Amino acid sequence: MSTGPSSAITPPHVHVEEAGGLPVQQEGRPKRISKAPPCGTGGHKHGHNAGPEASDEGHARPPPYYTRRHKVIRNEALLLLTYLTREAEEIQKIVVFEGAFEKIFSIIKEEGGSEGGVVVQDCLQLLNNLLRTNASNQILLRETMGFDPVISILKLRGSTYSFTQQKTINLLSAIETINLLMMGGTEADPGKDANKLTNKATLVQKKVLDHLLLLGVESQWALVAVRCAVR
Repeated sequence: MSTGPSSAITPPHVHVEEAGGLPVQQEGRPKRISKAPPCGTGGHKHGHNAGPEASDEGHARPPPYYTRRHKVIRNEALLLLTYLTREAEEIQKIVVFEGAFEKIFSIIKEEGGSEGGVVVQDCLQLLNNLLRTNASNQILLRETMGFDPVISILKLRGSTYSFTQQKTINLLSAIETINLLMMGGTEADPGKDANKLTNKATLVQKKVLDHLLLLGVESQWALVAVRCAVR
């Protein structure tokens, strides 16, 4: 007597998920590839003119939780790199060599610049770690990406210049970046003076003083706690 299909076999149309929400692959089963339905079934147009929910090949885009998971890992990596680059000059150079500047400014732009949240603050803190005691990193930033990405964070947009506490922190962090560039490096660095002069000339050409003046005169800063280094 036939007992029907075994309950251990998952029908092809059933999508099995783990408790955490991530799709799993059944053992012994080949990986399925989503394809556009054949012509005449209403899916041909979708396959060739993929909308926002499909990729160029007509495959479904990754679910939103992949993006959320990626951002969680990205944010944790920022905190780890910030910790590792506080004083270790060799690690600073390695991180920069691996494209840290491009990634930092890309994240800042993605998060909304000075209007962004604590992730922007973390990015600027990492950036300042990479520049504070490392004149070679300052030169590399100046000669590759330039100082425009830093100055763009200081640009005020709109007509209301009343800042939230987080925006104030982000702007102060960007101003610290400008200050580090104007210092040119540590006192022990033999090329500090030349680097400082070049950095200052570049910043003046980019009209950074205009943005700093506007921040100082027109803006309503939120009250935040700041740390001062005594020299």
